[in-house]
Amino acid sequence: MKNKLPVLLSFIALFAVVAFLIRFDPDPITDQEVANLSQAIDTVFASREQAQNNTQSNPATANLESIMAIIYRRPDATWFIKARGKTDLVNQQAVEFNRLFVDELKFTDKPDFSHIPKDYLSGSNEQMRIATFNLNGLEVSVTRLGANQDVESNIQRWRGQLNMPESTPQFVKFLDNNNTVLVRLNQPVPQQSAPQPPQQEKLDEFAELPENSNWTAMEASAGMASATFEQSIDGQSYQVAVLRLPANVPLETILGIWKERLGIAAEQSLPTEKLTSQSAQEWNLFTIQNDKNHIVIAMLSGTNRYTFLRLSGPAPLAAKSIDEFKQLISDLKITSN
Repeated sequence: MKNKLPVLLSFIALFAVVAFLIRFDPDPITDQEVANLSQAIDTVFASREQAQNNTQSNPATANLESIMAIIYRRPDATWFIKARGKTDLVNQQAVEFNRLFVDELKFTDKPDFSHIPKDYLSGSNEQMRIATFNLNGLEVSVTRLGANQDVESNIQRWRGQLNMPESTPQFVKFLDNNNTVLVRLNQPVPQQSAPQPPQQEKLDEFAELPENSNWTAMEASAGMASATFEQSIDGQSYQVAVLRLPANVPLETILGIWKERLGIAAEQSLPTEKLTSQSAQEWNLFTIQNDKNHIVIAMLSGTNRYTFLRLSGPAPLAAKSIDEFKQLISDLKITSN
């Protein structure tokens, strides 16, 4: 584990750059991935051998917390099985958690926990909990809520419990036609212990934008976006995020991330159009859409940086929102590339 920490930290730093682009994946994985579920979860969470060998806490993660959870959607209820604790302890118990609550768990009208050793059952059930288990010091809670719970809202609430910045990546995987959701959240390693991606430039450092009464600038947050704008059309909220990325990252790679998350083949071409702004800058617009998701991405290529604007909202995007998006691009002048 000690030797693998630098690799892990580098992966986290790289993933943080694209985490903002991906955000949330509502599509189920393929049948082949479902068939390899146990192997995939073991790889992501930890291996039993690593857990046995890692008997001492890693100093870089000793005071950090993690959450791993499984959400089961059923017609009459939504079941949440969640473990929260020190990251080292969560890593050590991940394989056992996966075995008990993914591989071996069966459902009738409710989850059947009869296969779980009685030694794991805890007597401290809080209000609203169906059951509480203790996996060698790691508390696992089982909660039942009504049907059709908003999964993303719950994940965002858990992120808030861990004080995770927007740029911190998360593992969220949908299975069983979106009815089973696997979640792993880790508090980020402190900056002195892990390389962090640089904060985005402020919009006024590289662009000029006349006041636009139709788009409202949202309060800045610590994330990968340089700016975020919002507009309400017919009661629906639409957002535009402004993002800068190094020009040495291939454009095909960046677009491939979005295409992959929406289940579109990498080789499939995207509907594109060109838009020349009032400052004579030529933008390329890419439309990525499936049955559930619809985004429009505008890109301006510079010598050192790409500038991206991403329009998102309820699918399909209203035609007026796309027109307003194009007007925003037309008004925008990039002054530093």
